[in-house]
This record gives sequence, structure tokens and C-alpha cells, in this order.
Amino acid sequence: MEADWSVELGADDPVLEMPWSSPDGVLRWQDLRCHSELIPQLAECNTHPEFIEPLRTLNSPGSGLLTAKCDAFTPEPTEPAEEVFGSWRMVSYIDLLFAGAPPDDQNAFAPGTANFDFALHEQFARDFCACFNRDPESAINAVIELVIRRCIYKGSHESSDARDGFYFTVYVIGYGESGEGAREEWSAALKEITSHLSTWSI
Repeated sequence: MEADWSVELGADDPVLEMPWSSPDGVLRWQDLRCHSELIPQLAECNTHPEFIEPLRTLNSPGSGLLTAKCDAFTPEPTEPAEEVFGSWRMVSYIDLLFAGAPPDDQNAFAPGTANFDFALHEQFARDFCACFNRDPESAINAVIELVIRRCIYKGSHESSDARDGFYFTVYVIGYGESGEGAREEWSAALKEITSHLSTWSI
């Protein structure tokens, strides 16, 4: 398993708003730390039950992180540049942020100073990738890509204040000689990164 990280803070790069909601209000961020019972009900977990335990672990009270979004995609044939890893691949992502302050009475996310500290995000990315790159002979056939991106942390429901901070997108790409094989490698990699992420603390 290989891991690498990058920074995407350009004007055209993805930006997350926290707490987020879809334009029609149907979809929105769920505080899975306070409401872990919602995890099995998420559409992403219905389609990919492999997400259930990682979401429970990453949003547990002892974790220094929270999840904002996640999704996984149907296995697909690899591009020519990736064929060295396998004929098929499966890709997923999890958007992560530092846990911040405890939720208020309205269950709103309250960012902490760490959410605005770029140097801390950069050090986290370095340390995270180093965990995997120390073991180049890992039996898991996967690639991990961590990206530092901009997050707009919105104020309370009564306030229009918003501050620019940061968040992570962690891509997990599993490879195999079949779609099923790629999914198995992806699942193993997802479990492995969860074990590392869940031990992080400021």
C-alpha cells in the first residue's frame, strides 16, 4: 500500500462548507458522534456496508477527527497508467476534519483552533502518509491519496459569520484483477487507514 498527500487551495479547487447541506435541504451533515445510530441508515452504508465500522470509529468520542462526507464508486477497469497495480480499481473518499469543540445545543459543529491551522494539517498529512510508506511490502494492493482543501466554517444559525479553514479528503483506491478483487483490497485498505486515523490526537 502506498500513500501520498497534496494541497489543493486554488480558486477552482473543491471547497467544503461546514455544516453543509444540499441546495434543496434534503441532504445535510449529520453529527455521527452524537447520533451514531444514524450510521447504518446512511445511503452510503446501505450501498457499501464496509463504511459502517470506519464511520463509527472515526466519529467515536475518543477520536480526534470527524467525518463530513463519504462515498464509494462502482469498481471499474483501470487506466493504462494504473495497470501495474491491477486490471480493476475501486475508489472511495472520506472528507475529514479535526473534531473541534463539542456540539452546541442545536447540534451544530463548532470548529476549534486546529481547524484553521494549516501547519497542523500539513504535519498530520506527513505523519499519516509516513505510517504506510514505512512498509513498502504491505500485502494490501491499494493507494491512499490525502488532499488538504479549504473549508468554510459557517457561524451559528443566528450569525452569518464564516471563517476559512481546512479539511482533508482521503481517497482510498483498491486494485485487483477483477471488480470483486478490487473491492476486497479497497475494504482492507479502508480498515487499515481507519486504525491509523483513529489514534490521532492534537
